[in-house]
Amino acid sequence: MFSAWGAFVYRHRRAVALLSIILALISFPLAGQASGVLSSGGWLVRGSESATVGDRIAQEFDGGRSSLIILMRTTDGLRADSVESQDKVDASVAALRGDARVGDVITYGSAGTDTRFVSNDGSATYALVLLEATDEESIDLVDGLRAGIQQQPGLTYQLTGYGPLAGDANEQSEEDLQNAEIVSLPLALIILQCS
Repeated sequence: MFSAWGAFVYRHRRAVALLSIILALISFPLAGQASGVLSSGGWLVRGSESATVGDRIAQEFDGGRSSLIILMRTTDGLRADSVESQDKVDASVAALRGDARVGDVITYGSAGTDTRFVSNDGSATYALVLLEATDEESIDLVDGLRAGIQQQPGLTYQLTGYGPLAGDANEQSEEDLQNAEIVSLPLALIILQCS
């Protein structure tokens, strides 16, 4: 079967190459929309039984929700667990506390001065932002939540968690895929013409 197909394609190689180019040009406008309908992990199929159970757990037991972690470092020499630094942390996340997409924001201060919220050298702390969204949904929320963090003097921050990591991975994968296609398409055309 494969040898017959190969012989057919070889006999009509110019027509096959032309047809391939025409189909590629027709589908080109749709290619830009593909990334908008793909999800990052593909772990759950929307509407499946497992996704329905996950939604039910999230609604009834407040589980299955995503979180965002804001890692904050002091740059003014103060310890992250000092009153001044914690005031800056609270000011940084104040807008997030009132955001409807956020269930809660837990910091060193709000956790009862839990030492697990401060690095060993005392220069860093973090805020745990519990989201009213699943991991997949959190990817689209990252930019809006980042805009709600108020930069404070003497304090820098970085975001981590499922949303930021998956979003960055998706962006890098898409860029790499485009670069691969730019290189492979001309090579494929040359190979088809030389055959």
